[in-house]
Amino acid sequence: MISTIAADSPAEMTSNGVFKLENDSVRITYNFSGMDAPLKIDIYNKLNDPVYVNWNNSALIIKEKAFSFIQSDIKISGNTSTVSENNRRSFYNYSEGSLNALAQLPNNEGFIPPSSQITREITVLDASGYDPIEKSEYKSAAWNYTDGTGVVYVKQANFDEDNSPLKFKSYITLYTLNDGKPKNFVSSGNFYVSSVARSSANPKKTSEYDGNPGNVMMTSKTTGFGKTMTGVALVGAVGGLVAADAALNDKNNSRNKSVN
Repeated sequence: MISTIAADSPAEMTSNGVFKLENDSVRITYNFSGMDAPLKIDIYNKLNDPVYVNWNNSALIIKEKAFSFIQSDIKISGNTSTVSENNRRSFYNYSEGSLNALAQLPNNEGFIPPSSQITREITVLDASGYDPIEKSEYKSAAWNYTDGTGVVYVKQANFDEDNSPLKFKSYITLYTLNDGKPKNFVSSGNFYVSSVARSSANPKKTSEYDGNPGNVMMTSKTTGFGKTMTGVALVGAVGGLVAADAALNDKNNSRNKSVN
């Protein structure tokens, strides 16, 4: 085992490492797999009526700061060219260029038809920053290569929820319509980093990471343990689905809508 996943709630981890929280209305899964620590959330509607997601009142809360789930990015790219005529010398001037830009469009609400799902991805964990980890916390560990050629020795530090270097909370506001009036309920999940490992080897070539498990998030940033080291964080989860009729609390009112 690479890490121990804490879950003192209805949170379950599937065979591919994805976290699942569900009630009678929805099933929500959290997948952290991939480089630069993305968080992909799938919300499945189990009802015979539509479910709506109020993304404006939903956030990922890291160190008491709320980061909005509203991230509708549109990448713009293309080529430009211009032609101008020089009448005095009777020839044409040509110029070419390229255009690359990123536009953000507001998307405050999600609509989920019956027996279907929507996906939302947010990328703020990579830039959130861990609390300092003492060098003494790291212990030697051996990972097996997937092709059976041997092992690679890494430095790994394990944590529980109390001393984790990074804890964060997902808060998602959903609602159904009852006689045209919204009936709110909330999905809330608490997560924390339970293990951090550093190695100069490619983690994807080890059996511990075979299949890109959903509870593993990776970053290429160095963290003071060697310029060639790669940081790998294993995420444990505690939390569950909570019924609520209120909107976000005061913490969520301080929502930061920018993504670093």
